[in-house]
Amino acid sequence: MFAHFVADLPARVAYFAATIGRARGADPTGADLTPAAVSAWMFETIDASAKAAAWRADAPHWSALVGDAAMWLGEAIRCAAPQLRWALFVANKKATGYQRPVLTGFTKVDARDYYVDVGHLVASWADLVGRRRAAKPDFLATIVALTVADA
Repeated sequence: MFAHFVADLPARVAYFAATIGRARGADPTGADLTPAAVSAWMFETIDASAKAAAWRADAPHWSALVGDAAMWLGEAIRCAAPQLRWALFVANKKATGYQRPVLTGFTKVDARDYYVDVGHLVASWADLVGRRRAAKPDFLATIVALTVADA
């Protein structure tokens, strides 16, 4: 399964960027996207869906979008901190990232098994937005900044 994740990563990231680029009316390839722009677009889109009570009804759509956003964001982090790599996390069965694709390879953190589960962070944030709970519109940019700082 992890091998499929890694193999599909470039195509999924490109598809996500193009989808968001078209939806924003910007560069249709998504080449001009920043984490802040993606965060703002997702916040507005999910919030509008939640206001219309469509957030829960269209769960498969949102699940796919959130998964692709996490892949895109992880690759944005890796571009800013090339020593990081995707890994299937199996170091601690009690960890939330167990058997999930996570970013590893951090050099500024003393913990040997330190990882960032980008998918979990993006999904948790999107769920807060979809439930109309307190959530920062620029949270995805915050994830990038803090993760790169720890890299």
